[in-house]
Amino acid sequence: MFFLPRSAVGARLQAFLDKVAVSPEMIASICDGPVDDTFVDDVRALSDKITFAASHGRAPAPAQAAGDGAPPKRDVLAGLGVDPFDTAAGRDALPQLEGLRLRAVSRCRTHLLQAFEELRRPRSNPQAYQAHVLLRQRALMVFLLAHAPDVASEVVEAYVSLWGRSLAALVRSYHTGMMRSHAPGAGAADTVVPDSGAAARAAAGARGGFFARLGGVGQAVAARRGPEDTRALQVAGRDAVLGRASDPPETVHDVERAGGAVALEAVFRATQRHVVLLAATEHAFCLAFFGRRAGPAAYARVMSPPISAALESLEESLHRCDDAVALLLMITLTALHRSDAVEGVTGGGGQHAREADAPKEAGPGEGAATGPDAAAAAAAAGPAPADAGPDGDAARQARRDRGEASKDDARPPPPRGALPVMEGYFDRVTMLLWPRLKTCLDAHTSSIRAADAGRLGAVSVFPHFAALRYAELSASVLSLLRGLRRLGGFGDDMLRHNLTLMRSELDALLGRLAARHPAREVRVAFLHNTYRRCGAVLRERGAPDDEAEYFEEAAAAQADLFAAEAVKAHFGRMAALVDRCELQMAEAAVASGELSADGGDASDALEAAPRGRSGELLLASSVRPDLDRAEAEALVKDFSSTWGAALGRLNEAVRRLVGAADAAGALEVLKKTAFRMLSLYARLLDAVKRSFPSTPGFMREAVSTGSILREIQRYAREGQEAVAEAAGAEAGAGEAGGAAE
Repeated sequence: MFFLPRSAVGARLQAFLDKVAVSPEMIASICDGPVDDTFVDDVRALSDKITFAASHGRAPAPAQAAGDGAPPKRDVLAGLGVDPFDTAAGRDALPQLEGLRLRAVSRCRTHLLQAFEELRRPRSNPQAYQAHVLLRQRALMVFLLAHAPDVASEVVEAYVSLWGRSLAALVRSYHTGMMRSHAPGAGAADTVVPDSGAAARAAAGARGGFFARLGGVGQAVAARRGPEDTRALQVAGRDAVLGRASDPPETVHDVERAGGAVALEAVFRATQRHVVLLAATEHAFCLAFFGRRAGPAAYARVMSPPISAALESLEESLHRCDDAVALLLMITLTALHRSDAVEGVTGGGGQHAREADAPKEAGPGEGAATGPDAAAAAAAAGPAPADAGPDGDAARQARRDRGEASKDDARPPPPRGALPVMEGYFDRVTMLLWPRLKTCLDAHTSSIRAADAGRLGAVSVFPHFAALRYAELSASVLSLLRGLRRLGGFGDDMLRHNLTLMRSELDALLGRLAARHPAREVRVAFLHNTYRRCGAVLRERGAPDDEAEYFEEAAAAQADLFAAEAVKAHFGRMAALVDRCELQMAEAAVASGELSADGGDASDALEAAPRGRSGELLLASSVRPDLDRAEAEALVKDFSSTWGAALGRLNEAVRRLVGAADAAGALEVLKKTAFRMLSLYARLLDAVKRSFPSTPGFMREAVSTGSILREIQRYAREGQEAVAEAAGAEAGAGEAGGAAE
């Protein structure tokens, strides 16, 4: 048998005594001393002694978590030939450790429960108290988790219950305070076709509406606000809130002191950012204070009440929200906050954490700020760089597991692993916002479908307010949707479908409105001006090309129809003759095989026949119409004597019906109308040329197309001058309006 030298045996016995013996000072500190740094150090030392005994199978405590089920360690006791725990000193140490354990458990429990109550004390900074007081005493929680699991569970439960309710109250209070400065957004009077009852209430000065809380000029604007006012449907700078998505939430005091009105999306941004920052700091604290085993569960449970409070507040706000712009901004903000939370979990705490300064030390009684600013400061505090790298992380975690205090205690690490709880929150917020947005868009569609054309005012050539309101709403939705799509958001198909349905209802309404006017030319001008203005609005607001092109093509079709109707009104006999001659030529071309009817008649072949630049048919010279010489002579002479006056009347009609609403549109319509007239005349000359082998004598009196073209160009220059004047007047009106605002 191998025996150790006496000196080695003495050294090992001394080491054993150092591991299990407790000094009178430690006993006094643990039993009756104040709970200060000395007490924390002595509790940590006691934990080491109990853990040592547990690792050798002699733990007095019911829990042996420190050993984690590993075989007993015999390094200090090996080779002694006797178990020191069987000696008098060893037997005395175990009851002493047990007594101190019970006393330490009692005092740790009492102190931590009292400390948690401090979190609710008025005029305190709870985040600073967590960072600068509780985290420095986390050795007490580590002791309970290791040596009194039941008591530790009680303490965790007390923290979760107390602090969860406090955070929920904080979220409710913050949201309520922000809503006191909330400016009501679009309501029932702000659908595409406003509700007449809601509009009447707004005109009578009922509380509410987009400008209700702006005061001064804003109240005057609200008083004169009518269906032509589209501002409630515009983005109009409201998307600036997206650029501040990750900024710290404003304090209620600062918002109320500023005295301005806060849009719903701004309230939502601040409230949700408040919740996100609370979650970040709470996650960091729970993992640091309760450890890797109890911390995640404590974090999830303590965040459940504030998340529920935030969702309840949001649901209450959404119940009264009919503002599609606000809803889409809120959906985009949620996507941004989700992205920022992912960065905070996987990176260095997100944009806000990188930009903010570390919090200054403040005790619970120093009157530090509470609420979102404290959360922002605590979330911004990143880990100290002293232990960078994998080895440093492991060493830091080992010290934290023992409850050792360090300079990192006041600087909790970024929230790693917090995403599952916040992902559920963001999902629920999204599922509240999207259905409400669909309900809002459905209300807009229903307002168009149910609109009574007879009660929407007299129909004139000017664009109708319902179409302009649709254009503003569509531009707002589509522009915000583009940004949401870049963030990986969804809902594109749903929104596109809603807008397409809304647009088809608008087409039907415009048709009903146009039908109310007896004059066909006025009906066509009304539709042209309305569609053209909608396309211009969509272009100005940066809407997708396909949406603007739909209205531009509709306006072009109405311009073609206007030109055809106007030329037919002034040159009806000529148009009838030309149409008859061209149909005869088409029949002859089909009979000769030059044109194919494809199972149809000659009119179908005429539609598909090739034409030249002036509209004349490109057929063989042998294809001739049956044209009476006297009738042709009368038409040529009549046109030569009347075309100038007719062109002037066409120009006047275009200016009256189109130019009154849109000078640039009038120029386009004038060009189409004039060139249609020129084309009709060229087609007549082509029919005459084909009908007679030699040039008839009456053709010497025919006016040249060059003369007609020069006159058309003169009217076009006048139209361009009118466009320039209109642009200057619009710019001046815009500057005056901006100065008034």
